[in-house]
Amino acid sequence: PERYKDPKFRERFFRIVQYEIDRIDAIVRDLSDFAKPAPLQLQPTSVSSLVQDTLTLLSNHCLQQGIEVHADFQENGLTIQADPQQLKQIILNLLLNSIEAMAKGGRLDVTTRQEKSKLILRVADTGCGMPPDHLQEIWDPFFTTKERGMGLGMAIVKGIVERHGGDIHLSSLPGKGTTI
Repeated sequence: PERYKDPKFRERFFRIVQYEIDRIDAIVRDLSDFAKPAPLQLQPTSVSSLVQDTLTLLSNHCLQQGIEVHADFQENGLTIQADPQQLKQIILNLLLNSIEAMAKGGRLDVTTRQEKSKLILRVADTGCGMPPDHLQEIWDPFFTTKERGMGLGMAIVKGIVERHGGDIHLSSLPGKGTTI
């Protein structure tokens, strides 16, 4: 209270408080999503549009970290019956993980394509990669290698993909990057 009159202190304090509130909100939202997934609200959805919107949202992060982004949408405007909010959650989680894995720059490739009756979304980065023993654990709730975070992101992603009738696969090599 005695430092409240200091405008620099107040500005810094409120910035920290807002960051921590956002962090706590994300944790609670992740726990809620994991414990009780929202029912699917299916509608015609363009995955490439969701990817493009999310890449635009994250473009400043990529620029700041020296990440070169390449997007290639080969599905010719195909729409699928999906829950756009839940798909956006998948895309955001995958892209944020890739960006975090490339703290010192790199390349992020995001592609969509139609293969028979499936739409394929591929996210590949040149980040730090993962050791082979983490490849199966990555889907386990509460497994994390990060200092911050609860280890729910990839478990939630897998659940959303499976509720949509899809499959998710991951390959990774330490020091080479990860593809999902």
